[in-house]
Amino acid sequence: MVVRKGGKVIAPIFGGWLLDKVMKNYDVAINTQGPYNPNGKTRMDAVLATNHCSHGSVGFGVNGCIKMIYIGMRTFGEAEIGKVFCKDKVQKMLNSPSAWPAHQAVANKEVEYWRSIAENPKDWETYIGSMIATCFNPCSRIQIQLAMEQFRCKLLNPKE
Repeated sequence: MVVRKGGKVIAPIFGGWLLDKVMKNYDVAINTQGPYNPNGKTRMDAVLATNHCSHGSVGFGVNGCIKMIYIGMRTFGEAEIGKVFCKDKVQKMLNSPSAWPAHQAVANKEVEYWRSIAENPKDWETYIGSMIATCFNPCSRIQIQLAMEQFRCKLLNPKE
Protein backbone atom coordinates (compact mmCIF):
# COMPACT_ATOMS: atom_id res chain seq x y z
CA MET A 1 0.00 0.00 0.00
CA VAL A 2 1.06 3.52 -0.70
CA VAL A 3 -0.22 6.96 0.15
CA ARG A 4 -1.17 8.95 -2.94
CA LYS A 5 -1.90 12.61 -3.37
CA GLY A 6 -3.13 13.79 -6.72
CA GLY A 7 -2.06 10.52 -8.32
CA LYS A 8 1.53 10.84 -7.02
CA VAL A 9 2.94 8.31 -4.58
CA ILE A 10 3.73 10.20 -1.38
CA ALA A 11 5.13 7.43 0.79
CA PRO A 12 4.61 3.78 1.47
CA ILE A 13 2.27 3.57 4.46
CA PHE A 14 4.58 1.35 6.47
CA GLY A 15 7.61 3.47 5.62
CA GLY A 16 5.79 6.65 6.59
CA TRP A 17 4.59 5.09 9.83
CA LEU A 18 8.06 3.82 10.64
CA LEU A 19 9.74 7.13 9.85
CA ASP A 20 7.25 8.90 12.12
CA LYS A 21 8.05 6.49 14.98
CA VAL A 22 11.80 6.80 14.48
CA MET A 23 11.61 10.60 14.45
CA LYS A 24 9.55 10.62 17.66
CA ASN A 25 12.08 8.28 19.28
CA TYR A 26 14.90 10.54 18.06
CA ASP A 27 13.28 13.59 19.62
CA VAL A 28 12.86 11.82 22.95
CA ALA A 29 16.40 10.39 22.98
CA ILE A 30 18.09 13.65 22.03
CA ASN A 31 15.99 16.04 24.10
CA THR A 32 15.54 14.13 27.36
CA GLN A 33 17.70 15.76 30.01
CA GLY A 34 17.85 15.73 33.75
CA PRO A 35 19.43 13.92 36.65
CA TYR A 36 19.62 10.18 36.51
CA ASN A 37 17.99 7.86 38.99
CA PRO A 38 20.69 5.79 40.77
CA ASN A 39 18.10 3.00 40.96
CA GLY A 40 17.09 3.34 37.31
CA LYS A 41 16.21 0.28 35.27
CA THR A 42 15.05 1.41 31.83
CA ARG A 43 16.91 2.22 28.62
CA MET A 44 15.94 5.87 29.16
CA ASP A 45 17.48 5.66 32.65
CA ALA A 46 20.65 4.48 30.88
CA VAL A 47 20.48 7.54 28.59
CA LEU A 48 20.09 9.83 31.58
CA ALA A 49 22.90 8.04 33.42
CA THR A 50 25.28 8.77 30.54
CA ASN A 51 24.06 12.21 29.39
CA HIS A 52 26.57 13.99 31.64
CA CYS A 53 29.56 12.27 30.04
CA SER A 54 31.68 14.73 28.13
CA HIS A 55 33.76 14.36 25.01
CA GLY A 56 36.91 12.43 25.77
CA SER A 57 35.25 10.14 28.32
CA VAL A 58 34.15 6.54 27.85
CA GLY A 59 30.56 7.56 28.50
CA PHE A 60 30.43 10.01 25.60
CA GLY A 61 30.52 7.18 23.04
CA VAL A 62 28.38 4.92 25.23
CA ASN A 63 25.71 7.63 25.51
CA GLY A 64 25.50 7.95 21.73
CA CYS A 65 25.17 4.18 21.36
CA ILE A 66 22.38 3.94 23.93
CA LYS A 67 20.55 6.79 22.21
CA MET A 68 20.83 5.03 18.85
CA ILE A 69 19.45 1.83 20.36
CA TYR A 70 16.60 3.83 21.91
CA ILE A 71 15.85 5.48 18.56
CA GLY A 72 15.64 2.10 16.84
CA MET A 73 14.02 0.00 19.54
CA ARG A 74 12.66 2.41 22.17
CA THR A 75 11.91 0.14 25.16
CA PHE A 76 11.68 -3.15 23.25
CA GLY A 77 13.92 -5.79 24.77
CA GLU A 78 15.49 -3.39 27.27
CA ALA A 79 15.11 -5.80 30.22
CA GLU A 80 16.52 -3.65 33.04
CA ILE A 81 19.63 -2.35 31.26
CA GLY A 82 19.48 0.92 33.19
CA LYS A 83 20.70 -0.98 36.24
CA VAL A 84 24.08 -1.45 34.56
CA PHE A 85 24.74 2.21 33.79
CA CYS A 86 23.29 3.64 37.01
CA LYS A 87 25.66 1.74 39.32
CA ASP A 88 28.30 3.85 41.08
CA LYS A 89 31.13 1.62 39.87
CA VAL A 90 30.03 1.89 36.24
CA GLN A 91 29.50 5.66 36.62
CA LYS A 92 33.18 5.95 37.56
CA MET A 93 34.13 3.86 34.53
CA LEU A 94 31.99 6.04 32.23
CA ASN A 95 33.81 9.16 33.42
CA SER A 96 37.23 7.64 32.72
CA PRO A 97 39.24 9.02 29.81
CA SER A 98 38.36 7.31 26.55
CA ALA A 99 40.90 4.53 26.08
CA TRP A 100 40.60 0.89 25.11
CA PRO A 101 41.01 -0.59 28.64
CA ALA A 102 38.41 1.78 30.10
CA HIS A 103 35.95 0.99 27.31
CA GLN A 104 36.62 -2.70 27.83
CA ALA A 105 35.66 -2.47 31.50
CA VAL A 106 32.25 -1.00 30.56
CA ALA A 107 31.77 -3.38 27.62
CA ASN A 108 32.50 -6.35 29.88
CA LYS A 109 29.79 -5.18 32.31
CA GLU A 110 27.29 -4.85 29.46
CA VAL A 111 28.06 -8.29 28.04
CA GLU A 112 27.97 -9.88 31.49
CA TYR A 113 24.53 -8.36 32.09
CA TRP A 114 23.07 -9.44 28.74
CA ARG A 115 24.45 -12.98 29.04
CA SER A 116 22.73 -13.31 32.42
CA ILE A 117 19.46 -12.14 30.85
CA ALA A 118 19.88 -14.58 27.95
CA GLU A 119 20.30 -17.45 30.41
CA ASN A 120 17.03 -16.66 32.18
CA PRO A 121 14.80 -14.26 30.22
CA LYS A 122 11.56 -13.25 31.92
CA ASP A 123 9.59 -13.11 28.65
CA TRP A 124 9.99 -13.32 24.86
CA GLU A 125 10.79 -9.61 24.56
CA THR A 126 13.75 -9.78 26.93
CA TYR A 127 14.81 -13.00 25.21
CA ILE A 128 14.90 -11.23 21.82
CA GLY A 129 16.64 -8.19 23.35
CA SER A 130 19.28 -10.40 24.95
CA MET A 131 19.82 -12.35 21.72
CA ILE A 132 20.45 -9.10 19.84
CA ALA A 133 22.67 -7.69 22.60
CA THR A 134 24.80 -10.83 22.93
CA CYS A 135 25.64 -10.68 19.22
CA PHE A 136 28.08 -7.93 20.21
CA ASN A 137 31.10 -9.09 22.20
CA PRO A 138 33.21 -6.65 24.23
CA CYS A 139 35.61 -6.00 21.35
CA SER A 140 32.85 -5.11 18.88
CA ARG A 141 31.17 -2.91 21.51
CA ILE A 142 34.42 -1.02 22.04
CA GLN A 143 34.85 -0.44 18.30
CA ILE A 144 31.26 0.82 18.01
CA GLN A 145 31.59 3.08 21.07
CA LEU A 146 34.86 4.58 19.81
CA ALA A 147 33.33 5.16 16.36
CA MET A 148 30.27 6.76 17.97
CA GLU A 149 32.53 9.04 19.99
CA GLN A 150 34.27 10.21 16.79
CA PHE A 151 30.94 10.61 14.99
CA ARG A 152 29.43 12.68 17.82
CA CYS A 153 32.57 14.82 18.00
CA LYS A 154 32.34 15.63 14.28
CA LEU A 155 28.60 16.17 14.51
CA LEU A 156 28.83 18.51 17.50
CA ASN A 157 32.08 20.23 16.45
CA PRO A 158 32.15 20.18 12.64
CA LYS A 159 35.20 22.48 12.42
CA GLU A 160 37.50 20.00 14.18
